[in-house]
Amino acid sequence: MIDYQKHIGIYKLHGINSKSILYQLDHQEWYSLVFFYWFVCLITDFMIGYNGNNHWILLKYEGLLFLILLALYALIEFIFYLYISSHSIKQYIVGSHLIDMKSYVLFGFKVIVVGILCVMTSVLYSSISKAQYEYKTLQSIKEKTQNMVVIDSFKGEYVTDQQGWSDILKKLQNFIDSQNSLYVESQAQFDEDILHNIPNSVRVNQNVLDIFHIKDINNRSIKPQSQTLLVPLSRKNDSSIKEYGDGYAIQYIKNNQKIYSYSTHHKHNGWLINSIIVIDENNDPYLYMIPSHNINKKLKEAGIPPVLNFIKPYNTLNEQLEELNKTIQKNIISIQLTSILMLILIYEYIFFYFKKSIMKISVLKIHGISFFKRYQEYIMLESICYVLLLLLSLFIHTIHPIMIIMILMVDWLLSLLLIYALEKIKVISCLKGDELT
Repeated sequence: MIDYQKHIGIYKLHGINSKSILYQLDHQEWYSLVFFYWFVCLITDFMIGYNGNNHWILLKYEGLLFLILLALYALIEFIFYLYISSHSIKQYIVGSHLIDMKSYVLFGFKVIVVGILCVMTSVLYSSISKAQYEYKTLQSIKEKTQNMVVIDSFKGEYVTDQQGWSDILKKLQNFIDSQNSLYVESQAQFDEDILHNIPNSVRVNQNVLDIFHIKDINNRSIKPQSQTLLVPLSRKNDSSIKEYGDGYAIQYIKNNQKIYSYSTHHKHNGWLINSIIVIDENNDPYLYMIPSHNINKKLKEAGIPPVLNFIKPYNTLNEQLEELNKTIQKNIISIQLTSILMLILIYEYIFFYFKKSIMKISVLKIHGISFFKRYQEYIMLESICYVLLLLLSLFIHTIHPIMIIMILMVDWLLSLLLIYALEKIKVISCLKGDELT
Protein backbone atom coordinates (compact mmCIF):
# COMPACT_ATOMS: atom_id res chain seq x y z
CA MET A 1 0.00 0.00 0.00
CA ILE A 2 2.84 2.39 0.91
CA ASP A 3 4.52 1.32 -2.36
CA TYR A 4 1.45 2.49 -4.27
CA GLN A 5 1.44 5.84 -2.49
CA LYS A 6 5.09 6.50 -3.35
CA HIS A 7 4.51 5.39 -6.95
CA ILE A 8 1.65 7.88 -7.23
CA GLY A 9 3.88 10.64 -5.82
CA ILE A 10 6.69 9.82 -8.27
CA TYR A 11 4.25 9.71 -11.21
CA LYS A 12 2.84 13.11 -10.23
CA LEU A 13 6.37 14.47 -9.82
CA HIS A 14 7.00 13.56 -13.46
CA GLY A 15 3.83 15.33 -14.59
CA ILE A 16 1.71 12.26 -15.35
CA ASN A 17 -2.01 13.02 -15.10
CA SER A 18 -4.40 11.23 -12.73
CA LYS A 19 -6.00 9.04 -15.42
CA SER A 20 -2.62 7.76 -16.62
CA ILE A 21 -1.51 7.12 -13.04
CA LEU A 22 -4.53 4.89 -12.44
CA TYR A 23 -3.75 2.99 -15.63
CA GLN A 24 -0.16 2.38 -14.51
CA LEU A 25 -1.07 0.85 -11.14
CA ASP A 26 -1.23 -2.87 -11.91
CA HIS A 27 -4.31 -2.60 -14.15
CA GLN A 28 -3.06 -5.24 -16.55
CA GLU A 29 -2.42 -7.79 -13.80
CA TRP A 30 -5.64 -6.94 -12.00
CA TYR A 31 -7.81 -7.33 -15.08
CA SER A 32 -6.00 -10.52 -16.12
CA LEU A 33 -6.87 -12.02 -12.75
CA VAL A 34 -10.50 -10.93 -13.01
CA PHE A 35 -10.87 -12.45 -16.48
CA PHE A 36 -9.10 -15.61 -15.34
CA TYR A 37 -11.59 -15.95 -12.47
CA TRP A 38 -14.49 -15.54 -14.88
CA PHE A 39 -12.91 -18.09 -17.21
CA VAL A 40 -12.77 -20.56 -14.29
CA CYS A 41 -16.50 -20.07 -13.73
CA LEU A 42 -17.26 -20.70 -17.40
CA ILE A 43 -15.23 -23.91 -17.38
CA THR A 44 -16.87 -25.22 -14.23
CA ASP A 45 -20.35 -24.43 -15.58
CA PHE A 46 -20.09 -25.67 -19.15
CA MET A 47 -17.14 -28.07 -19.47
CA ILE A 48 -17.38 -29.81 -16.11
CA GLY A 49 -21.08 -29.40 -15.45
CA TYR A 50 -23.01 -29.42 -12.21
CA ASN A 51 -25.27 -32.37 -11.46
CA GLY A 52 -28.86 -31.53 -10.72
CA ASN A 53 -28.63 -27.81 -11.50
CA ASN A 54 -29.20 -25.58 -14.48
CA HIS A 55 -25.93 -24.12 -15.79
CA TRP A 56 -27.58 -20.85 -16.75
CA ILE A 57 -28.95 -20.32 -13.24
CA LEU A 58 -25.47 -20.83 -11.80
CA LEU A 59 -23.95 -18.54 -14.39
CA LYS A 60 -26.57 -15.89 -13.65
CA TYR A 61 -25.73 -15.77 -9.94
CA GLU A 62 -21.99 -15.92 -10.58
CA GLY A 63 -22.33 -13.12 -13.11
CA LEU A 64 -24.38 -11.07 -10.65
CA LEU A 65 -21.70 -11.40 -7.96
CA PHE A 66 -18.97 -10.49 -10.44
CA LEU A 67 -20.91 -7.46 -11.68
CA ILE A 68 -21.38 -6.25 -8.09
CA LEU A 69 -17.63 -6.54 -7.49
CA LEU A 70 -16.83 -4.84 -10.81
CA ALA A 71 -19.23 -2.02 -9.95
CA LEU A 72 -17.51 -1.68 -6.57
CA TYR A 73 -14.15 -1.59 -8.32
CA ALA A 74 -15.38 1.13 -10.70
CA LEU A 75 -16.58 3.18 -7.72
CA ILE A 76 -13.21 2.76 -6.01
CA GLU A 77 -11.43 3.84 -9.22
CA PHE A 78 -13.56 6.98 -9.37
CA ILE A 79 -12.82 7.79 -5.71
CA PHE A 80 -9.10 7.19 -6.35
CA TYR A 81 -9.23 9.50 -9.36
CA LEU A 82 -10.68 12.29 -7.21
CA TYR A 83 -8.23 11.48 -4.41
CA ILE A 84 -5.18 11.54 -6.68
CA SER A 85 -6.31 14.76 -8.32
CA SER A 86 -6.85 16.57 -5.02
CA HIS A 87 -3.67 15.64 -3.09
CA SER A 88 -0.18 17.06 -3.39
CA ILE A 89 2.99 15.22 -4.39
CA LYS A 90 4.43 15.61 -0.88
CA GLN A 91 1.48 13.80 0.71
CA TYR A 92 2.15 10.74 -1.44
CA ILE A 93 5.94 10.78 -0.99
CA VAL A 94 5.79 10.93 2.81
CA GLY A 95 2.84 8.54 2.95
CA SER A 96 -0.90 8.96 3.43
CA HIS A 97 -3.87 6.86 4.42
CA LEU A 98 -4.65 5.72 0.88
CA ILE A 99 -6.03 2.17 1.15
CA ASP A 100 -5.72 -0.21 -1.76
CA MET A 101 -9.37 -1.28 -1.77
CA LYS A 102 -8.87 -3.05 -5.09
CA SER A 103 -6.97 -5.79 -3.28
CA TYR A 104 -10.00 -6.47 -1.12
CA VAL A 105 -12.29 -6.52 -4.15
CA LEU A 106 -9.90 -8.99 -5.77
CA PHE A 107 -10.06 -11.00 -2.56
CA GLY A 108 -13.84 -11.09 -2.98
CA PHE A 109 -13.37 -12.58 -6.45
CA LYS A 110 -11.06 -15.21 -5.01
CA VAL A 111 -13.57 -16.23 -2.31
CA ILE A 112 -16.30 -16.66 -4.96
CA VAL A 113 -14.16 -18.70 -7.33
CA VAL A 114 -12.58 -20.87 -4.62
CA GLY A 115 -16.10 -21.47 -3.31
CA ILE A 116 -17.30 -22.51 -6.78
CA LEU A 117 -14.32 -24.83 -7.23
CA CYS A 118 -14.92 -26.32 -3.76
CA VAL A 119 -18.53 -27.05 -4.72
CA MET A 120 -17.48 -28.53 -8.06
CA THR A 121 -14.76 -30.69 -6.49
CA SER A 122 -17.13 -31.94 -3.81
CA VAL A 123 -19.89 -32.71 -6.33
CA LEU A 124 -17.51 -34.48 -8.71
CA TYR A 125 -15.93 -36.51 -5.91
CA SER A 126 -19.38 -37.55 -4.64
CA SER A 127 -20.44 -38.43 -8.18
CA ILE A 128 -17.33 -40.59 -8.69
CA SER A 129 -17.85 -42.36 -5.35
CA LYS A 130 -21.51 -43.02 -6.13
CA ALA A 131 -20.78 -44.24 -9.67
CA GLN A 132 -17.96 -46.52 -8.46
CA TYR A 133 -20.21 -48.04 -5.80
CA GLU A 134 -22.99 -48.53 -8.35
CA TYR A 135 -20.53 -50.02 -10.86
CA LYS A 136 -19.23 -52.47 -8.26
CA THR A 137 -22.77 -53.42 -7.27
CA LEU A 138 -23.93 -53.93 -10.86
CA GLN A 139 -20.81 -55.94 -11.63
CA SER A 140 -21.68 -58.21 -8.72
CA ILE A 141 -25.29 -58.52 -9.94
CA LYS A 142 -24.06 -59.29 -13.44
CA GLU A 143 -21.82 -62.09 -12.15
CA LYS A 144 -24.76 -63.60 -10.29
CA THR A 145 -27.25 -63.30 -13.17
CA GLN A 146 -25.20 -63.59 -16.37
CA ASN A 147 -26.03 -67.29 -16.61
CA MET A 148 -29.75 -66.66 -16.21
CA VAL A 149 -32.42 -66.36 -18.87
CA VAL A 150 -35.92 -64.92 -19.07
CA ILE A 151 -38.77 -66.46 -21.07
CA ASP A 152 -39.26 -64.26 -24.11
CA SER A 153 -42.11 -66.10 -25.85
CA PHE A 154 -43.61 -69.44 -26.76
CA LYS A 155 -42.69 -70.98 -30.08
CA GLY A 156 -45.54 -70.51 -32.52
CA GLU A 157 -45.13 -73.85 -34.27
CA TYR A 158 -46.07 -75.83 -31.18
CA VAL A 159 -49.77 -76.77 -31.25
CA THR A 160 -51.82 -78.11 -28.34
CA ASP A 161 -55.22 -77.56 -26.76
CA GLN A 162 -56.08 -75.27 -23.85
CA GLN A 163 -55.61 -78.05 -21.31
CA GLY A 164 -52.18 -78.79 -22.79
CA TRP A 165 -51.10 -75.16 -22.35
CA SER A 166 -52.48 -75.15 -18.81
CA ASP A 167 -50.43 -78.24 -17.95
CA ILE A 168 -47.29 -76.67 -19.46
CA LEU A 169 -47.74 -73.49 -17.42
CA LYS A 170 -48.29 -75.46 -14.22
CA LYS A 171 -45.17 -77.56 -14.81
CA LEU A 172 -43.26 -74.40 -15.74
CA GLN A 173 -44.18 -72.70 -12.45
CA ASN A 174 -43.10 -75.76 -10.47
CA PHE A 175 -39.86 -75.87 -12.47
CA ILE A 176 -39.17 -72.17 -11.83
CA ASP A 177 -39.78 -72.59 -8.09
CA SER A 178 -37.26 -75.43 -7.97
CA GLN A 179 -34.47 -73.57 -9.80
CA ASN A 180 -33.52 -70.78 -7.36
CA SER A 181 -34.90 -68.23 -9.84
CA LEU A 182 -35.11 -64.46 -9.38
CA TYR A 183 -38.26 -62.38 -9.79
CA VAL A 184 -38.40 -58.60 -10.19
CA GLU A 185 -41.57 -56.89 -11.46
CA SER A 186 -41.64 -53.09 -11.36
CA GLN A 187 -44.50 -52.34 -13.76
CA ALA A 188 -48.12 -53.36 -13.25
CA GLN A 189 -49.59 -55.64 -15.92
CA PHE A 190 -53.21 -54.54 -15.23
CA ASP A 191 -55.02 -51.72 -13.41
CA GLU A 192 -56.19 -53.86 -10.50
CA ASP A 193 -52.65 -54.90 -9.64
CA ILE A 194 -51.34 -53.53 -6.35
CA LEU A 195 -48.23 -52.28 -8.20
CA HIS A 196 -50.51 -49.97 -10.17
CA ASN A 197 -52.14 -48.54 -7.05
CA ILE A 198 -49.09 -48.11 -4.81
CA PRO A 199 -46.51 -45.73 -6.33
CA ASN A 200 -42.84 -46.76 -6.41
CA SER A 201 -43.53 -50.39 -5.57
CA VAL A 202 -41.92 -53.60 -6.80
CA ARG A 203 -42.87 -57.28 -6.65
CA VAL A 204 -40.02 -59.69 -5.90
CA ASN A 205 -39.40 -63.15 -4.49
CA GLN A 206 -37.27 -64.28 -1.55
CA ASN A 207 -34.16 -64.82 -3.68
CA VAL A 208 -34.16 -61.16 -4.73
CA LEU A 209 -34.39 -60.05 -1.09
CA ASP A 210 -31.30 -62.14 -0.42
CA ILE A 211 -29.26 -61.00 -3.42
CA PHE A 212 -29.86 -57.30 -2.63
CA HIS A 213 -29.45 -57.79 1.13
CA ILE A 214 -32.77 -56.21 2.07
CA LYS A 215 -32.84 -55.73 5.86
CA ASP A 216 -35.54 -55.02 8.43
CA ILE A 217 -35.35 -52.09 10.84
CA ASN A 218 -33.15 -54.18 13.15
CA ASN A 219 -30.70 -54.85 10.28
CA ARG A 220 -31.69 -58.51 10.06
CA SER A 221 -32.41 -60.57 6.95
CA ILE A 222 -36.08 -60.88 6.04
CA LYS A 223 -38.15 -64.06 5.66
CA PRO A 224 -41.62 -62.64 4.92
CA GLN A 225 -44.94 -64.45 4.78
CA SER A 226 -46.62 -65.18 1.44
CA GLN A 227 -48.73 -61.97 1.45
CA THR A 228 -46.51 -59.17 2.78
CA LEU A 229 -45.70 -55.53 2.10
CA LEU A 230 -42.17 -54.52 3.10
CA VAL A 231 -42.50 -50.81 3.82
CA PRO A 232 -39.57 -48.37 4.34
CA LEU A 233 -39.93 -46.46 7.60
CA SER A 234 -40.12 -43.14 5.75
CA ARG A 235 -43.26 -44.39 3.93
CA LYS A 236 -45.12 -45.93 6.89
CA ASN A 237 -47.84 -43.26 6.63
CA ASP A 238 -48.32 -43.67 2.87
CA SER A 239 -52.09 -43.46 2.30
CA SER A 240 -51.98 -45.95 -0.61
CA ILE A 241 -50.92 -48.71 1.82
CA LYS A 242 -54.04 -48.27 3.94
CA GLU A 243 -56.23 -48.03 0.85
CA TYR A 244 -54.90 -50.96 -1.19
CA GLY A 245 -52.97 -53.09 1.31
CA ASP A 246 -55.89 -55.16 2.62
CA GLY A 247 -54.95 -58.81 2.99
CA TYR A 248 -51.23 -58.05 3.22
CA ALA A 249 -49.13 -58.23 6.37
CA ILE A 250 -47.06 -55.07 6.95
CA GLN A 251 -43.38 -55.34 7.86
CA TYR A 252 -41.13 -52.27 8.14
CA ILE A 253 -37.65 -52.15 6.65
CA LYS A 254 -34.71 -49.71 6.68
CA ASN A 255 -34.90 -46.63 4.47
CA ASN A 256 -33.12 -46.12 1.13
CA GLN A 257 -32.57 -49.78 0.28
CA LYS A 258 -32.21 -50.52 -3.43
CA ILE A 259 -33.27 -53.21 -5.88
CA TYR A 260 -32.17 -53.29 -9.51
CA SER A 261 -35.15 -53.63 -11.86
CA TYR A 262 -33.38 -54.61 -15.12
CA SER A 263 -35.39 -51.79 -16.69
CA THR A 264 -33.72 -48.53 -17.70
CA HIS A 265 -36.97 -46.55 -17.80
CA HIS A 266 -36.64 -45.84 -14.07
CA LYS A 267 -35.16 -42.46 -13.21
CA HIS A 268 -32.29 -43.92 -11.18
CA ASN A 269 -30.85 -45.88 -14.13
CA GLY A 270 -32.89 -48.96 -13.34
CA TRP A 271 -32.59 -48.77 -9.56
CA LEU A 272 -35.68 -48.79 -7.36
CA ILE A 273 -34.90 -46.84 -4.19
CA ASN A 274 -37.08 -46.75 -1.09
CA SER A 275 -39.72 -48.85 -2.83
CA ILE A 276 -42.55 -50.67 -1.11
CA ILE A 277 -41.74 -54.34 -1.75
CA VAL A 278 -44.64 -56.67 -2.54
CA ILE A 279 -44.40 -60.38 -1.72
CA ASP A 280 -47.37 -62.42 -3.02
CA GLU A 281 -48.38 -65.19 -5.41
CA ASN A 282 -49.18 -63.01 -8.44
CA ASN A 283 -45.86 -63.62 -10.17
CA ASP A 284 -45.76 -63.74 -13.97
CA PRO A 285 -43.73 -66.73 -15.28
CA TYR A 286 -42.45 -64.56 -18.13
CA LEU A 287 -40.55 -62.30 -15.70
CA TYR A 288 -38.57 -64.94 -13.83
CA MET A 289 -34.82 -65.10 -14.33
CA ILE A 290 -33.97 -68.79 -14.50
CA PRO A 291 -30.47 -70.33 -14.28
CA SER A 292 -29.62 -71.35 -17.85
CA HIS A 293 -27.14 -74.17 -17.13
CA ASN A 294 -28.49 -77.29 -18.90
CA ILE A 295 -31.89 -75.61 -19.00
CA ASN A 296 -33.20 -77.53 -22.03
CA LYS A 297 -32.24 -80.83 -20.41
CA LYS A 298 -33.86 -79.78 -17.13
CA LEU A 299 -37.04 -78.66 -18.92
CA LYS A 300 -37.23 -82.02 -20.65
CA GLU A 301 -36.79 -83.82 -17.32
CA ALA A 302 -39.60 -81.68 -15.88
CA GLY A 303 -41.90 -82.82 -18.69
CA ILE A 304 -41.95 -79.45 -20.46
CA PRO A 305 -41.70 -79.64 -24.27
CA PRO A 306 -39.19 -77.38 -26.13
CA VAL A 307 -41.68 -74.56 -26.67
CA LEU A 308 -39.86 -71.63 -25.01
CA ASN A 309 -37.71 -68.84 -26.46
CA PHE A 310 -35.27 -67.26 -23.99
CA ILE A 311 -33.35 -63.98 -23.74
CA LYS A 312 -30.54 -62.93 -21.37
CA PRO A 313 -31.50 -59.94 -19.19
CA TYR A 314 -27.92 -59.17 -18.11
CA ASN A 315 -27.30 -57.56 -21.53
CA THR A 316 -29.02 -54.52 -20.02
CA LEU A 317 -26.34 -54.51 -17.34
CA ASN A 318 -23.57 -54.34 -19.94
CA GLU A 319 -25.03 -51.09 -21.27
CA GLN A 320 -25.36 -49.72 -17.74
CA LEU A 321 -21.78 -50.67 -16.86
CA GLU A 322 -20.46 -48.97 -20.01
CA GLU A 323 -22.35 -45.77 -19.16
CA LEU A 324 -21.12 -45.82 -15.57
CA ASN A 325 -17.53 -46.35 -16.70
CA LYS A 326 -17.81 -43.36 -19.06
CA THR A 327 -19.25 -41.26 -16.23
CA ILE A 328 -16.42 -42.24 -13.88
CA GLN A 329 -13.73 -41.47 -16.48
CA LYS A 330 -15.33 -38.15 -17.39
CA ASN A 331 -15.58 -37.06 -13.75
CA ILE A 332 -11.99 -38.11 -13.02
CA ILE A 333 -10.81 -35.90 -15.91
CA SER A 334 -13.07 -33.10 -14.68
CA ILE A 335 -11.75 -33.28 -11.11
CA GLN A 336 -8.18 -33.19 -12.46
CA LEU A 337 -9.07 -30.08 -14.47
CA THR A 338 -10.66 -28.53 -11.39
CA SER A 339 -7.50 -29.23 -9.38
CA ILE A 340 -5.31 -27.63 -12.06
CA LEU A 341 -7.54 -24.54 -12.10
CA MET A 342 -7.32 -24.36 -8.32
CA LEU A 343 -3.52 -24.49 -8.41
CA ILE A 344 -3.37 -21.78 -11.10
CA LEU A 345 -5.79 -19.64 -9.11
CA ILE A 346 -3.68 -19.94 -5.94
CA TYR A 347 -0.47 -19.17 -7.87
CA GLU A 348 -1.97 -16.12 -9.62
CA TYR A 349 -3.25 -14.63 -6.38
CA ILE A 350 0.04 -15.17 -4.52
CA PHE A 351 2.05 -13.69 -7.40
CA PHE A 352 -0.24 -10.65 -7.62
CA TYR A 353 0.03 -10.05 -3.87
CA PHE A 354 3.81 -10.49 -3.93
CA LYS A 355 4.23 -8.09 -6.85
CA LYS A 356 2.01 -5.48 -5.22
CA SER A 357 3.90 -5.67 -1.92
CA ILE A 358 7.42 -6.53 -3.12
CA MET A 359 9.08 -3.35 -1.85
CA LYS A 360 7.57 -3.64 1.63
CA ILE A 361 8.39 -7.37 1.79
CA SER A 362 11.97 -6.73 0.64
CA VAL A 363 12.60 -4.02 3.23
CA LEU A 364 11.07 -6.08 6.04
CA LYS A 365 13.13 -9.13 5.06
CA ILE A 366 16.37 -7.10 4.94
CA HIS A 367 15.62 -5.84 8.46
CA GLY A 368 15.03 -9.38 9.75
CA ILE A 369 11.29 -8.99 10.36
CA SER A 370 9.58 -12.36 10.93
CA PHE A 371 7.68 -14.21 8.22
CA PHE A 372 4.35 -13.74 9.99
CA LYS A 373 4.75 -9.96 10.19
CA ARG A 374 5.96 -9.74 6.57
CA TYR A 375 2.83 -11.53 5.33
CA GLN A 376 0.30 -10.74 8.06
CA GLU A 377 -2.13 -9.10 5.60
CA TYR A 378 -1.99 -12.10 3.24
CA ILE A 379 -2.38 -14.58 6.13
CA MET A 380 -5.34 -12.63 7.49
CA LEU A 381 -7.13 -12.54 4.11
CA GLU A 382 -6.47 -16.24 3.48
CA SER A 383 -7.81 -17.13 6.92
CA ILE A 384 -10.95 -15.05 6.35
CA CYS A 385 -11.46 -16.73 2.95
CA TYR A 386 -11.46 -20.26 4.33
CA VAL A 387 -13.40 -19.37 7.48
CA LEU A 388 -16.12 -17.94 5.20
CA LEU A 389 -16.08 -21.13 3.11
CA LEU A 390 -16.27 -23.34 6.20
CA LEU A 391 -19.23 -21.31 7.45
CA LEU A 392 -20.82 -21.59 4.00
CA SER A 393 -20.40 -25.37 4.10
CA LEU A 394 -22.72 -25.45 7.14
CA PHE A 395 -25.54 -24.15 4.93
CA ILE A 396 -24.62 -25.64 1.54
CA HIS A 397 -24.17 -29.35 2.13
CA THR A 398 -22.60 -29.97 -1.29
CA ILE A 399 -19.47 -28.25 0.05
CA HIS A 400 -17.70 -30.77 2.26
CA PRO A 401 -15.65 -29.18 5.09
CA ILE A 402 -12.96 -31.85 4.59
CA MET A 403 -12.61 -30.72 0.95
CA ILE A 404 -12.15 -27.10 2.06
CA ILE A 405 -9.53 -28.13 4.65
CA MET A 406 -7.65 -30.15 2.00
CA ILE A 407 -7.69 -27.17 -0.39
CA LEU A 408 -6.54 -24.91 2.46
CA MET A 409 -3.58 -27.22 3.13
CA VAL A 410 -2.64 -27.23 -0.57
CA ASP A 411 -3.05 -23.45 -0.66
CA TRP A 412 -0.71 -22.93 2.30
CA LEU A 413 1.84 -25.44 1.04
CA LEU A 414 1.92 -23.85 -2.41
CA SER A 415 2.01 -20.38 -0.83
CA LEU A 416 5.06 -21.26 1.27
CA LEU A 417 6.88 -22.79 -1.71
CA LEU A 418 6.12 -19.81 -3.97
CA ILE A 419 6.96 -17.24 -1.32
CA TYR A 420 10.27 -18.99 -0.63
CA ALA A 421 11.09 -19.09 -4.35
CA LEU A 422 10.02 -15.49 -4.99
CA GLU A 423 11.89 -14.13 -1.99
CA LYS A 424 15.03 -16.03 -2.94
CA ILE A 425 14.97 -14.79 -6.53
CA LYS A 426 13.20 -11.43 -6.50
CA VAL A 427 14.09 -9.54 -3.31
CA ILE A 428 17.61 -8.58 -4.42
CA SER A 429 16.31 -7.78 -7.93
CA CYS A 430 13.66 -5.51 -6.43
CA LEU A 431 16.21 -3.65 -4.30
CA LYS A 432 18.26 -3.13 -7.46
CA GLY A 433 15.21 -1.54 -9.08
CA ASP A 434 14.29 -4.37 -11.46
CA GLU A 435 10.64 -5.02 -12.34
CA LEU A 436 8.94 -8.15 -10.95
CA THR A 437 7.63 -10.15 -13.91
